[in-house]
Amino acid sequence: MSNFGSDAHEGREATYRDFELALLVATKKISPREFQDLAFAELGIDRIAPSREGI
Repeated sequence: MSNFGSDAHEGREATYRDFELALLVATKKISPREFQDLAFAELGIDRIAPSREGI
């Protein structure tokens, strides 16, 4: 929730999808990792390949 507040302070309004993902992770219907995967995918950002993590 604090991220939503910070974003609002900067002039960004949360979308329905933002709230949907936050609700899913808060109610443990998806894991934090799944949340990150979905969020990155929606932004078109590729995750670091597992063999390169930690570099």
